[in-house]
Amino acid sequence: MNKIFMLTACIAISLMVSCTKDQTNESIQQLDSKTSLLDSDFGRALVEKVGIEKANGILQQVNNQQRTPITYEGQLCPDEVNTGDAVLRGFNDLANADFWSFYGSAGDVVNISVSRVNCEMDPIFYLFEGGGDTGSLTFLIGEDDNNPLSCTPACFAWSDPSISGFVLPSTGYYTVAVWDFASGSCATGTMDYSIVASGSGIVCDTDGDGCYDDVDPHPNSNEDPTVTIDGCDSGVDNVFIDDCSTMNDLISDCAAAAANHDEFVDCVAQLTNAWVAEGLITGRQKGRIQSCAGQSGIPY
Repeated sequence: MNKIFMLTACIAISLMVSCTKDQTNESIQQLDSKTSLLDSDFGRALVEKVGIEKANGILQQVNNQQRTPITYEGQLCPDEVNTGDAVLRGFNDLANADFWSFYGSAGDVVNISVSRVNCEMDPIFYLFEGGGDTGSLTFLIGEDDNNPLSCTPACFAWSDPSISGFVLPSTGYYTVAVWDFASGSCATGTMDYSIVASGSGIVCDTDGDGCYDDVDPHPNSNEDPTVTIDGCDSGVDNVFIDDCSTMNDLISDCAAAAANHDEFVDCVAQLTNAWVAEGLITGRQKGRIQSCAGQSGIPY
C-alpha cells in the first residue's frame, strides 16, 4: 500500500510540475508576444484598440497571407494626392483593403500619409514589400491613428496616420494597403480618404506604359491612335517600338534634334526604313508617314 501511495504521489507531483511548466511557458510566450507588439507605435496602437490577443492575431495574419490577385486603386506618384473609399469597419482583412503601388530603390527614403475625408473614419495602413498578389507581400511597417483626438471620440477619430523617413530595404515594387479599421457606431457609408507619398524612393509610371519614370525616355508618351506630324494624320497606327516609346515619341525626338527641315525629314526616313525592316509597317505606310514629314513646317 505504501508503494502504491508513493507511486500515486509521484505521478501527481509530476503532473503538477508539468502543468506548472506548461503554464510558465504559456506565460512566457504571451509575454514575448506582448513585448514584440509593444516594441512599435503600431503594435501599441493595435493593442490599445483590440487587445493583445487579437492584435497578435492581426500581425500573424498580415505575415501569412493567402495568394489572391490584387486590384490596385492606382500608383503613388511623388506628392500627388490620391483619393479612395474604404469599406466601413474593414478591420485588417486584406479583402477589404484599398491597394496602392509604387516602385522604389534600396536605401531610398519615403514618406506616406493617409488623411480622412470623413471625420468618422478610423484610418490605418500597412506598407508591404512586393506586389501583384497577396501571397507575395512582405509586411514592413504599419501605422494606426492612435494619437491626440481630432474628432468625436466615439468614432475612434484620432489623428491621421503617417510614416516619415522610412528607408526602403530593396529595389522593386511596394504595396500600400488602406483600411477603415474600426469606426464607431456613429459612422455610416463609405469612408473617404486621401493618400500622399513623397521622398526620394517614390517612382511612378506617369503614362502607364510599363516603364517607370526614372528609366523611361518618354515619361509622358504620345499615345495618339495614329502617327500625326504637324497636324498631318498619316492614318498609320501609332504603336510602341521599344524602350517604352511610341512612333510619335521617336518622331518628336527627330523634331527636337533637327537643325533644319531636311534633317527632320531624313531622320523620319531612317525611322520608317527601320520600322519596315522590322515588319512594323508596310512600304505604303512608310510613304504616308514620310509624306506628312515632308509637308510639315518642322522645325518651326
